[in-house]
Amino acid sequence: MPEPQRIAAARRALGRQLAAYRKAAGYSQHQLAPHTGYGRSTIANVEVGRQHVPRAFWQRCENLLKTDGALTTGYDQLQALATHARRLAARAEGQPAGTPGRGAAQLRGPAKRCQTALA
Repeated sequence: MPEPQRIAAARRALGRQLAAYRKAAGYSQHQLAPHTGYGRSTIANVEVGRQHVPRAFWQRCENLLKTDGALTTGYDQLQALATHARRLAARAEGQPAGTPGRGAAQLRGPAKRCQTALA
C-alpha cells in the first residue's frame, strides 16, 4: 500500500478508536467537544479520519476517556508513519528530509553571477 494510503488508513483507524472510547464512556460528540477545546464538527471529522489534530487533542481525550495511553500511542504511531513517508519522498527527490530546494538565494557559481548581473 502506498504511503499516503497507509497514513489515511491509520488516521481512520485512530478516529474509529476515539469513537469507540467516546461511546463506551457515554459521551456524544457534542458532549466531548468542550473537553477537547474543539467543536463537535471537529470531533466528527477526526472520528472518520478527515481532520488532523495535534497531540494535545488526543491527550485531552485520553485523560477524559481513561484510555491508558491508547490514543496518544496511536497518534505517535501515526506521526511516525507520516515522518517516514516525508523522508521517503525527500529521498526520492534526492534531498535529505527538511532540506529546501535551491531557490534564487541559494544559487552558486555561474548561476549566481547570472542572477547578480540581472539584478
